[in-house]
Amino acid sequence: MLKNDFIFWKAFGKIENKEILTNFIQDLTGEKVENLVYHEQNFAPNAYQPDQITEEMIKKQPELKASTVEIAANINQGTMVTVEKQDYDFHYNAERDFYYLSKSLKMNNSDIIDDWNCSLRPIIGIYILDFNQFTEDENAIHTVSLMDRNLKQEFGLVKQIFFELNKPNINVDSLERQIALKDWQTLLKNNPINQNARDYIQKTQSIADYNNLTTKEKKVVDILEKAKADYEAQLSAQHIKGKKEVAQKLLKLGVDPKIIIDATGLKKEEL
Repeated sequence: MLKNDFIFWKAFGKIENKEILTNFIQDLTGEKVENLVYHEQNFAPNAYQPDQITEEMIKKQPELKASTVEIAANINQGTMVTVEKQDYDFHYNAERDFYYLSKSLKMNNSDIIDDWNCSLRPIIGIYILDFNQFTEDENAIHTVSLMDRNLKQEFGLVKQIFFELNKPNINVDSLERQIALKDWQTLLKNNPINQNARDYIQKTQSIADYNNLTTKEKKVVDILEKAKADYEAQLSAQHIKGKKEVAQKLLKLGVDPKIIIDATGLKKEEL
């Protein structure tokens, strides 16, 4: 159930499970992670706290139905890493991701005041996507960073790594990472992993098992699952409404109803 915000936070955001986040970052980046320390309350700017969610909160803040949980930690002499899962493609995700990553970069260097002799502490944004953002490329891993295009020299200050769960091709620099990332991809899609998966991935699967949760944790999970189902039903209704509006306009223009049905997927009685 890693697609559930609370389960995701429990597996990746709790200090007693920091080995899971450490290994996930290493598998995804291919770089050694030393001394991972969660940032403040584990959450990046503007992220909500799923362990504190209630039905009343969702009633007062309906936007939480579409919110994402984001976890922040510092590694390797001050590099900040944020990890966020995104379930919906709103067509402005890339711009939104860069905006909030910029805010996190500022936060990670907020104690530096007018010191031109210092080097800024870098930040890495990791995004787990349950949709395809890079539609023209079949690789599930995409890295975006500042780079000199002529020299092909990368500047390590800001880096974004996108992990698309719906693409089977994982092209990385080693077979070991490829196998691990395939297991992560399977688990993050709420599917069972193979018995030979690494220990920390098997531990993550155990944490994500609904049967292993306490009664209080199950209640939080159920609240979030209901909120998500309600939100997706609302999206579906809006989508169908939009199709019907387009269909009506096409009918008025004299387009053959059969063509409209084939193009929109609507039934004849829905036109």
